[in-house]
Amino acid sequence: MPVLTALLAIVYGVAGYFLFLVPKLQPLMKGGEYDFTSIQAQLADDENYAQKMKDTVVAFAKIGEEQSLRVGNIMPYEADIPGLFVQLDEIARANKLLLMSVDASVDEKSMSPLGRKSIRISVNVTGGNYEQFKLYLADMERSMRLFDVQTLGFQPDSSSFSLVLRGYFIDRKALLAPPAPTKK
Repeated sequence: MPVLTALLAIVYGVAGYFLFLVPKLQPLMKGGEYDFTSIQAQLADDENYAQKMKDTVVAFAKIGEEQSLRVGNIMPYEADIPGLFVQLDEIARANKLLLMSVDASVDEKSMSPLGRKSIRISVNVTGGNYEQFKLYLADMERSMRLFDVQTLGFQPDSSSFSLVLRGYFIDRKALLAPPAPTKK
């Protein structure tokens, strides 16, 4: 009889383990509801991103203030369309041309992974000859801000010229946004 009692106790213990304890442990096991491996992987990715941001801030702090301003003039952290108008007008006046119109719009579809966006700029100038217009283009080429000339137009007997340019800037929001989570 004691052997039968011991055997029943073992059977009840094994049955209790599989009926009561295993269902409670199942969510904690790999692939279960409370499996934290995917959360730990995402946390590791976020920590790597945070470390890269800290390294970038340290590297940026090493750059002198004058060089930081120069980089900001070349590729500003915002579209600065009013600043573009002023810059294009100053270049036109320096070459004895009159800025007739400027139309600028941010191209929202073109963004590089590092946050670079472009601005489409249409410019019409008048009041000079072809040589003055060439000097205007040369001054734009020497300007601090980056411009790519897309198209230019002029009439041989006219004193008006048109340009379509592409300017660039860094979208601060894209720089500060964390990367999209990776699928595992």
